Amino acid sequence: MSERNWELEVEQNLQEFERRQASVWHNPSLARRYCERGIAVALVVVLTSYGSSLRGISQDGRNLFFACSIFGSMIAIAFISIGIGGLVNQRRQTPSRRPSENGPPPIGW
Repeated sequence: MSERNWELEVEQNLQEFERRQASVWHNPSLARRYCERGIAVALVVVLTSYGSSLRGISQDGRNLFFACSIFGSMIAIAFISIGIGGLVNQRRQTPSRRPSENGPPPIGW
């Protein structure tokens, strides 16, 4: 009978847990953070789009503000899409559990 190497198993499980926590697809707080970053960038886009309509600056300055607002909107869309995709993927992966009617509820859930 072979002996199990508990230290190796624990180390592998911890590495797997850390890898999953670093992924947007498995960590809900990380996915929410991506959504928050996208919203923050979108607010900056609103300000730069307002700056592109100001008449007090030159035409080149307005064009620069407009280009920055377009670039920023693409970044905001990417951040928000990644965050929402991660949250939707997490909701899809968690199986719905029905409590057994005959037995007590599971411990720790």
